[in-house]
Amino acid sequence: MFKHLFGVMNEMLDELARRYADPAHADSLDELDRELAELKRMSDQCIEGWLLFEERISRLSALRHGSSAEGDSVKHSAQTDGNELDEWTAMHLKARENAAFEQAQGYYQLRMYDEAIRLLEPLAERQPDFILARLYLAMGYLKSERFEDAYRQFQFVQSFSEHAKIKSISFNAMGCIQAKRLYPEKAAELFKLAYEADPTNRDALTNLECFSQAGSGHRLSVIGLS
Repeated sequence: MFKHLFGVMNEMLDELARRYADPAHADSLDELDRELAELKRMSDQCIEGWLLFEERISRLSALRHGSSAEGDSVKHSAQTDGNELDEWTAMHLKARENAAFEQAQGYYQLRMYDEAIRLLEPLAERQPDFILARLYLAMGYLKSERFEDAYRQFQFVQSFSEHAKIKSISFNAMGCIQAKRLYPEKAAELFKLAYEADPTNRDALTNLECFSQAGSGHRLSVIGLS
């Protein structure tokens, strides 16, 4: 599952090592340090995620061999309290069965947006209902400041997905684009839709509140993707 991600990370690390050793890059050490720090952040996230996953496996295994009543209670809790999280996680796990998406996600997480877009564009064309791939493609366009392309993708995603988090991410990003276009009323409307779709999206609420107060001078926040 992590083959492509770690392959890309190792390639980046090799490139950084080469550039550190090259005297021609002596004036850009700060930039190299930032890239190294980003790789370290990615590594820490992988370790943290793996430890949390191991903890959940251990807990579930212990409960599986415990009392039936306790197991039923946990099962009921997962069904009633964790549907949205489980659905989001399951969506990513299923998407990662696609090698092209897994590789594109690795590039995206390393902020190599052009490389991610190069893989996601044909994937979205071949599988137009692959919503998560389209969401990452839209975010890649947004990060690359291809705002027209991003807006079209976000419109498609929010129209065809019923997933609250996906709709909220899309509306919030569209609001940011409208704010950059200097359409404050439209931006505020989209931030409101983002918050209504998913009240846990604090970025959307912050944008709605601060943008109403500070207008286009507010530093807008776009929720990240894992």
